[in-house]
Amino acid sequence: LAHDVVCVSADHHIYVCDVGLSEEQCREIIQVSEKCSRGSYAAYTYAKQTLGCRDHDELAWICRPPVLVSCSTILEKLAPKTTPNHKKLVLDEREPHMVKYDVSKKERQKLDMHTDKSEWTFLIALSEPSQDYEGGGTYFEALDTTIHLQRGHCLIFPGKLRHCGQKITRGFRFLLVGFLVNQQQQQQNNNNNNNNNNNNNNNNNNNNTGGNNNNNNKKKNEKTGGK
Repeated sequence: LAHDVVCVSADHHIYVCDVGLSEEQCREIIQVSEKCSRGSYAAYTYAKQTLGCRDHDELAWICRPPVLVSCSTILEKLAPKTTPNHKKLVLDEREPHMVKYDVSKKERQKLDMHTDKSEWTFLIALSEPSQDYEGGGTYFEALDTTIHLQRGHCLIFPGKLRHCGQKITRGFRFLLVGFLVNQQQQQQNNNNNNNNNNNNNNNNNNNNTGGNNNNNNKKKNEKTGGK
């Protein structure tokens, strides 16, 4: 499934590959995404205009082929050369997700500078520059350059690289995005989250118990005072 890549920056491990999506297939993914979102994209990640694919069976299914190509390309061609313990890389259990840029609201026109909580990030362009939108592109601080993807192409880079989504000035820009993470780290994060949830539940139970004890003591004191 792995596809050939074009190297954008060897120093920073930034690559582009064609995942084999036609214009029709890209538009079909967008249509399904719009239907599943019911016109409302939320803060699935730190971005304000995202939609988790795994929350919608139809969307998850139609996105599966290009996501598999992207993951295979990273795991087979790129990660073995640069990532320690690359065999333990997996697609984050919450991924992939859709990102929609539009001009209807200021916070949806761009994505501010950030890093991703991933070993590798891939983003697949579903819209065509100039045709579907104006502006846009992915800016990398280390390169001081904005990369514009053709529809059906995938941008791959380490999540630790600072980057942002440049502002669009017209139209709509859709991306299919995924994070590859270390499996052990993901399990550790899940365990930490479960422990935090258990601690919160225990605190709530203690608070409830404390409240009941206070009420019981108050009633006893009232009865004793009455006698």
